[in-house]
Amino acid sequence: MQKIPVGPVRAITFNMYGTLLDLVTSFAAGFEEFLKAKGYSGSADDVVVASQALTSTRAM
Repeated sequence: MQKIPVGPVRAITFNMYGTLLDLVTSFAAGFEEFLKAKGYSGSADDVVVASQALTSTRAM
């Protein structure tokens, strides 16, 4: 396998929802705290559902 030179890694992202973890259950409490600090009055579940809707719409 050829090595590809890259700089320092700053972030890695995964599409984990429903694959590696239950995002809403494991992430909701901290995410809701973050959202409320930013002035959002909805729930983490609202954001996850909206994100999934956008993702599935874009995939069409």
